[in-house]
Amino acid sequence: MIQTLARYYFKLCGNIADLIEVRFARMEIEGLFPGKLTEIKNFVDVLSNPPLNQFLEEEVRIQDVIMRDVCYGQIQGFQSEYAITDISDLVRRLAYTREIYVLPENENKTPEELLDKLYSAGKIGVDTQFFKSSLSVLFRMICHTYYYENMKPIVFCSFAKSKKRSWERIKENVERLIDHMIEDYYYVPLHPGARLYKEVEDFIDERKEVKLYLSHAFGPPYKAKFHPRMAKAMMNYIGVREGILLDPFVGSGTMSIECTLTGVDSIGVDISPVCILATKAKISSLIVNPEKLRAEIDKLLRTKKAWETGILQQALEMFFEGETYEEVSVPQMIKGQYPGKEKELLTIYRLKNVISKIEDEDIQNIFLCALSKAVSMVMKPKTKKGVSQLFEEEIEEMYKAILGLDELRKRINIELGNSENFIGDVRDLRTIPENRVSGIVTSPPYSTAVDYIKNDLPMLQIIHEANIEQLERDMMGNPRFKDEEKSLLAEIYEGKERFADLPSEAREIIKNLIMHRRKNLGLRQYKFLLDMKLALQQMYRVLKPNSKCVIIIGNNNFKIGKRELEFKNAQYLYEMGSQVGFRPEQIVDRTLLKTSYGAIRREHLLILEKG
Repeated sequence: MIQTLARYYFKLCGNIADLIEVRFARMEIEGLFPGKLTEIKNFVDVLSNPPLNQFLEEEVRIQDVIMRDVCYGQIQGFQSEYAITDISDLVRRLAYTREIYVLPENENKTPEELLDKLYSAGKIGVDTQFFKSSLSVLFRMICHTYYYENMKPIVFCSFAKSKKRSWERIKENVERLIDHMIEDYYYVPLHPGARLYKEVEDFIDERKEVKLYLSHAFGPPYKAKFHPRMAKAMMNYIGVREGILLDPFVGSGTMSIECTLTGVDSIGVDISPVCILATKAKISSLIVNPEKLRAEIDKLLRTKKAWETGILQQALEMFFEGETYEEVSVPQMIKGQYPGKEKELLTIYRLKNVISKIEDEDIQNIFLCALSKAVSMVMKPKTKKGVSQLFEEEIEEMYKAILGLDELRKRINIELGNSENFIGDVRDLRTIPENRVSGIVTSPPYSTAVDYIKNDLPMLQIIHEANIEQLERDMMGNPRFKDEEKSLLAEIYEGKERFADLPSEAREIIKNLIMHRRKNLGLRQYKFLLDMKLALQQMYRVLKPNSKCVIIIGNNNFKIGKRELEFKNAQYLYEMGSQVGFRPEQIVDRTLLKTSYGAIRREHLLILEKG
């Protein structure tokens, strides 16, 4: 059977800022698309030659569409010649490609019939266009990442005198976003530095990557966040289409969010209850019914206002709908930990109590996430706003983003994946069966990690009532492990098996650090590698055969006297992966934009395959 061929053109995002991102763009296309890619150095090259030059005539002027907002650098995209195939996955999932153009060979079919073969969920005039010449039809599909990343200006430009008008403006702005991409080829945006009279289209056209879009922005601040585009590109590269993707260090939930938005099922695991609550809330925000959420927000805010005006009992009885209500109290230990915050603590515990009575788990997650952010902020010494105001501001901002996504879903076809997230330890994933997951993309805490327990202490104590001592013992990358110090030193001095199995260079640096009075630092490196070997064993066990694992990690740099030592976490884990059965594929290096001496200067993507 003779297959009808088509030309495919992948136009990269205009705000790509690093050459490595062009490599990521190619990797993710190759993970999802079977055709052979060649580079497009400049779209003028392909526009001036057949077959695209037939669309340069005055009536069509495809050059005005394609050349708008192309990326900088020596490569502006990729092209391929391949059979007509369904590219729905590419439209929904690609991170670094803004638009896909497809030119099928001449067939006696209508544009609608051709589109059904290419992207059946595409809506002409919304996320899809076609252009006709006298000989053929050229299709343009806009990748969903473009819409997601621009939801921030949609919400930002919704200021109004009333909440209702603000919500109406969000809906209007979603329409403006769609119309802007489809029609505004000649739009001239205001300068990025302009402060007045900027429209939503001006913010959309700014050449900067928005990382905290949609639910990525929700909840308490989290240091060392995943890069959303890179995480999604790696998921695409390893070709997870069906099955489940695992992130065993889920952190702030970046990978879980990206999986859900692209229709991929996922599992997220983390030892911190703060991380799991934030991740669950972010996923809940993608699936919750906005009308139901609004009703619960209004009910809670009415109750909160009533108790703030002195009619506490009536307010709480109104919320609890006739149930007997008993006033909450703040534990004495918590009062002692946060002197001078007694009033704020009482408000926190009242809010927490009311939220616990909400039956809808998704709405409860969202409220607790907003409260967690308020707690993390109000416990800082210089915070001027109270927890009540902070909570209300956060929940209203969350609602507006949720409303925006709901409106976008009415316009483009978004198929959400399922996401399960739970507290667990990557060194013991016994709750996940062997050969269960189809891919892993994760970023472990570095051996000189942020002190997450100290950073999240108010939330751990107040929201989660966590066992801090147990977390101190169990959390990977945590700087405090005094109870293990003697045994770890004995293993190093005596060259015992666990130490001897490490890569030789790592052993030498660890001993060097200890010899030069950097004992704690040396032990942290050793403990990190021991923990990561257990993690690698568990990741190997749960991964399906012939599936891939991507680990994103940086190296550490230390100074001893006048010498500088580089602790090559990436290389050591790459070698240790072979020890547990992985087949090493490659290491991809990426320079970080923000660097400082002694910090993580470069990031490395380790790609391993289970044989």
